[in-house]
Amino acid sequence: MIRIIVILFTFLVVHNSALNGQCDTKCYSLKPFPQDLTIDYKKTNVYTEKSRFFETSMPYTAFNYGNEDRTVLIRADRYIIYNGNSYYKNLILYDIASKQIIDTIITPYFTPFYHIPIVVADIDGDCEVDIFIATSSFIYNDPKERKKILCYTMNGALKWISDVEYGLDKSSEAGLLMTLSVADFNHDGISEVYLGNEIFNGMTGVKLCESKDNRNLFTMSIAANIDDDENLELVMGYTIYKVNIVNPDSLDGNTMIAYNFDINGKYYDGYASLADVNNDGRLDVIVNPQFQNEMGIYIYTFINDSFHLLSKTSNEKFPYYWDGGPVSIYKNRQDSNMNFIFKSLFDGNVLKNYELDGDTIKLKWIQKMNENSDIGYVSIYDFNNDGNYEIVFHDTDSLFVVTERKGKPVKLYSYPCISGTAHEYPLIVGFGNNTKICITCTDRNYDNGRLTIFGPPEGQRWAPAR
Repeated sequence: MIRIIVILFTFLVVHNSALNGQCDTKCYSLKPFPQDLTIDYKKTNVYTEKSRFFETSMPYTAFNYGNEDRTVLIRADRYIIYNGNSYYKNLILYDIASKQIIDTIITPYFTPFYHIPIVVADIDGDCEVDIFIATSSFIYNDPKERKKILCYTMNGALKWISDVEYGLDKSSEAGLLMTLSVADFNHDGISEVYLGNEIFNGMTGVKLCESKDNRNLFTMSIAANIDDDENLELVMGYTIYKVNIVNPDSLDGNTMIAYNFDINGKYYDGYASLADVNNDGRLDVIVNPQFQNEMGIYIYTFINDSFHLLSKTSNEKFPYYWDGGPVSIYKNRQDSNMNFIFKSLFDGNVLKNYELDGDTIKLKWIQKMNENSDIGYVSIYDFNNDGNYEIVFHDTDSLFVVTERKGKPVKLYSYPCISGTAHEYPLIVGFGNNTKICITCTDRNYDNGRLTIFGPPEGQRWAPAR
């Protein structure tokens, strides 16, 4: 059985591993969901929020509010532009069922340039979500809150501020573009919060370890068990960090060692995704490089502290600017090969789908799009539960749902929705026994962003996303 991890950093929701199944038992069912649902995408139900939101970006994440069967979105409240950069402030909690704002959490300014500096998790096991945010160095922030990680309760109370700034050895704000995430690296029951290659205690905010090897400035980091020991490693593009945390109260005694993978003497940095591509029970790393012109996607594994190249693209000319972001991964029921898909703005303005064929990654098909804003990413979901995945993506003009038939893309649904995309996924969330797609639509100037929610028509269901 193929194990697949698709990293979607717009809605990364992490729960403490010690609590699985203890808080919200309603999200489990012994009755299997029906397969091969009949879905009429042309009758998709669309709801547009009538009140104006003050920013244009997507909802960041979704969670169950107060251990209730109540799906809540987190969005930024407002932003200002300073020296050409957008700085966001405050978090809106929006209830999908009532279509009402239920709370606004007052925060310092943060900067979601390329990655999402927000994550939610039940960090202390009280069955209540905590909200973590990495603040910006913006001059309008209180000096004590600049470049810090802050932890809030679901009700907006501040629990802690990290003891030190993050990114002290990064030379610019652009070098701080990392995704905030949560993991328990040493399985001691105390989850850590990590940003790039820096790790903090999730209960107190105390910094525990970091690496001075800062080659991977524009990539996301992923915590996963890549090798054969019990601890989690930190994956960033071509770098594997071996993490050993023995002291939960300070930096003393904790270590983080960087292993860097070169191909023929060159380092090809990029966004990492994880999957067991060769069915050996071990996760492998799929890298979609950034600024290079001779490699394309490549896959490697890490065994006994050594790297092994498994697969790479071949017989294709790549543009120099290849910023496609992390690939989304899927394998349809009838397929024998794994698929990797991403939006390629600078290589023809297309959605590109590659498949793994032995030790070669080959271009399978492309789908034209109209992306005139920025890089965006692709969400994968099986809405009708037939074993064949649907592909959801959003360009500057529209939301699309595409599937694959006989090795070719087939458009199932499109909806006009102008938006200045900026390194985000369409957010697919569980809602009761159903599923919704949440995005933001704006006017022609990319202003007056309004939350837009897509769902099945009356009398139909989409397979639940939880």
